[in-house]
Amino acid sequence: MCLAIEQMKEEAAVKERIKTLADSVNNLMESTGWTKKQAMDNMKISENDRELVSKLL
Repeated sequence: MCLAIEQMKEEAAVKERIKTLADSVNNLMESTGWTKKQAMDNMKISENDRELVSKLL
């Protein structure tokens, strides 16, 4: 039971981190006029995270 709860907590933390990254990318795109790729490059977002962030944008 504890393992399942820990996994749920970890999944929730990852989802929140990706949502925060997506919000930051969106803010950069709006404020600078950068493309999604430029914003993610400048934020040094990993390839794995880019796929997840892109789904939210």
